[in-house]
Amino acid sequence: MPGESKNVILLSENLKTQLDHMSAEHQLIKAFITELKAAADAANLPGIMDFEKEVAKHAVSEEEIFFPTAILIGEYLKLKGAGDH
Repeated sequence: MPGESKNVILLSENLKTQLDHMSAEHQLIKAFITELKAAADAANLPGIMDFEKEVAKHAVSEEEIFFPTAILIGEYLKLKGAGDH
């Protein structure tokens, strides 16, 4: 499956180049979610507050687990030479 490894490496490299942009987007989303949470608190809308919590968990998962893991896998495949075949 060398072709698939090449694709994974390319996707990982693309992710690395987009991290700053995605981080900025996450900061913007967090700001909007903070405003949404305040409005939901004021209007006593627990469903919206639950949504806010899920979005926050999702962002943390991406930033702390998924993005670093995807980059690590790409780096591992590069070191292993999987993209050279």
